[in-house]
Amino acid sequence: MNEAALDSSPSRFGGLSSFLRQQWATIGLVLANLIVYVWMGASGVSWTEPDPEQLVSWGANLAPFTLSGDSWRLLSSMFVHGGAMHLLLNMYMLLLIGPLAQKRFGGVGFLAIYLSAGLAAGLVSAWWYGTHPVTNLLMQSSIRLVASVGASGALMGLAGALCVAGLSDADMGGSQGKALAQVVLLNLGMGFMVSGVDQACHIGGLLAGLPLGVLGWLDRLKRRPLQRLLMFVALTGAAGLGAHQASLALGSEDLSELAAQLRQQQAAQPTSP
Repeated sequence: MNEAALDSSPSRFGGLSSFLRQQWATIGLVLANLIVYVWMGASGVSWTEPDPEQLVSWGANLAPFTLSGDSWRLLSSMFVHGGAMHLLLNMYMLLLIGPLAQKRFGGVGFLAIYLSAGLAAGLVSAWWYGTHPVTNLLMQSSIRLVASVGASGALMGLAGALCVAGLSDADMGGSQGKALAQVVLLNLGMGFMVSGVDQACHIGGLLAGLPLGVLGWLDRLKRRPLQRLLMFVALTGAAGLGAHQASLALGSEDLSELAAQLRQQQAAQPTSP
């Protein structure tokens, strides 16, 4: 029995090594989100219900800031979460469809689509809240300040891409189809039924992911790995540059003035990050 145990150890380590190679992108994203969450908590941010001011200081997508020069928030907001339950729910969905995405698009392709769709989702959210003021009972219009955070926009984009890429797959009606339906319906359902959920981000991510799913068909043309790598790197770069330029184009003097006022309030009442 000792010999059997010794013989199985390399197999177990080999299996772990193979799993890490196959799912490195999913594992990397999960770890990145966990690291940010722990870092925030260790710095004094509430582990369960962070204040909006705290989320903004850590890079939340706030329309007046994002559309007034802080386009980096489109990226940072993907890795910031509003408490433990928010994080766990998104990581559950990431673990649900991440392996499917890495199998279909490869690790680099998975990350390219995830980040590109997440940037687009954040941009749609900033556009919606930054250009659609709400009117109160006194018929006064004002911008609704929403600190949008979380990976759900990127996840919706990933789900949309997988739906298109897998149109001809026999298992789309099986486990893969159920996983994608769970992610899409859960996010959209929560957006309609739960207050405080950024539905604009969810819908924006889903719509951005649909055309990106065509990249899954290109893999079937058996392109060379270097060509695929360059294609996905170019996609991510174009998405980042496009999101930055679009955020500047969507800005306005009113948003810039509001952003300046908010920054003055932050300076007068600093919050611990």
